[in-house]
Amino acid sequence: GQSKYFDSLARAKYIERFPDYFFIWPVLRQRASSFIIQNSRNAGDRLTFSPNITNHAGLGFYVFEIGFQFIVAIPPSQKSINEFGESNSLDLQANVIGNNWEIDAFHENYKGYFVDDTRNPIPAGVPKLQRRDIETVNSGITGTYFFNKRRFSIRATYNFYERQKKSAGSPMLLANFTQFSLRSDSALYRSTQFNAIEIGDFKDMDYRTISIAPGYACNLVLRNFFIGASLNIGASFQFFNYRLGLDED
Repeated sequence: GQSKYFDSLARAKYIERFPDYFFIWPVLRQRASSFIIQNSRNAGDRLTFSPNITNHAGLGFYVFEIGFQFIVAIPPSQKSINEFGESNSLDLQANVIGNNWEIDAFHENYKGYFVDDTRNPIPAGVPKLQRRDIETVNSGITGTYFFNKRRFSIRATYNFYERQKKSAGSPMLLANFTQFSLRSDSALYRSTQFNAIEIGDFKDMDYRTISIAPGYACNLVLRNFFIGASLNIGASFQFFNYRLGLDED
């Protein structure tokens, strides 16, 4: 109706839309799902668990306003496998952006870790303690709503489907849910390793986070360049469950 007509007039002054409906781009990433178990009384005593995967490559796609990425690990050298062990990974990411809202979802899966013990360091080149049984899954979804849909373009910032012609900003509200799960066939460590930690023989865990955060986003246009930035401050609720290695269920 009339409201949509005025919305389109206002957006035309601030936002330029491109007719492209499909494009592909290469993706290169350097990251890994490492985690640390640390003595609560002595920060120097810690076990670092890392997969033997740091580099990933893949493709990103944008089709009919839906963007997603698929990347796989770049295999390490045989020398690296001999020292740090073999790991496998899967990384998926999807993104949907409307005029004033955005939904992001991701899924990461790693299997096969090596262990670095600060109290008993192993020299370089010598095979590390390898835990092929350890598997982690990290998944999450984030929804964001932008209140100024007449002047502010979220697409200009994240997928370049639109161009911000004039500087504009918008209040925003973000909601997020993430879950990190860890599974292993035997305990990650024994209680005798860290006698200052109450939880011993740690085996499996589930960690969930729910966050709600208002904020503000801005696209600052400087001639033929623009800078996109956002700031969110809110509350986060965390839930943690674990299972000891001595449990038989």
